[in-house]
Amino acid sequence: MKIQFEIQESLEQIRDRILHSDLWVSEIREKTPERMVVIMRDPVYNQEAHVEFYEEEVVIYTA
Repeated sequence: MKIQFEIQESLEQIRDRILHSDLWVSEIREKTPERMVVIMRDPVYNQEAHVEFYEEEVVIYTA
């Protein structure tokens, strides 16, 4: 399923919030000029999400 919606924050603000949160651990898995792949891990619930950043969109995969 694909869900699209408008977010009022810029992609840069979203990226910064995902990379610098006290609620989870973020690890950059891949960084190229075209995309950046980040794994977000929740240390309390042992869950993770996969985030892909592109020039004009962000894609988040969760369990």
